[in-house]
Amino acid sequence: MQLTEDQLKQIEALCRAMPVSRMVDYGMPRELADFAHRLVREGAPWDQVLQQLAHEQEARARAEEDPSRARDAWHVAAASMIFAQMAFNADDERKRGLYGQMTRYFTRFAALSEFQVSRIEIPYRDGTLFGWHFHASGETSGTVIVSDPSIASIGKPAATCPSSEISRAPVLSPLLDISSARL
Repeated sequence: MQLTEDQLKQIEALCRAMPVSRMVDYGMPRELADFAHRLVREGAPWDQVLQQLAHEQEARARAEEDPSRARDAWHVAAASMIFAQMAFNADDERKRGLYGQMTRYFTRFAALSEFQVSRIEIPYRDGTLFGWHFHASGETSGTVIVSDPSIASIGKPAATCPSSEISRAPVLSPLLDISSARL
């Protein structure tokens, strides 16, 4: 397949915005992130590649008898859908659909988490901002507010998590960038 210069620029922009290292940080296995980048560089649409990988992980999770392996597959499915919806800047129906799938996958993942997890919904403009609260399993020493940088300007937290859980709950990083957390 011969790609046009504009298509190549779009592919490169997506790959720069969502490098393999970022995908791994969010919870995708390196080999899946590498595979996604390879398919996209060959001309496959970014959102469709990541959506397909998510559906494969969903099938794996549904077939898995071991709850921890099912949890891991739901996590990879959610991470894949995060990147699928990131291909779109505008909140159109396609992006909303992908985001909805991601939320459903993450909900399945959270249900199998070793931590008690609550979904947070904050009304905003004509919609809702979503986040997750991972509850401490023991005594806590403080609270960390984790904000999604894309909504930080509105001053609303995307999730809260006791600081003692940050090191024990790597599940925060797939959905939220904790680089802006205040300790």
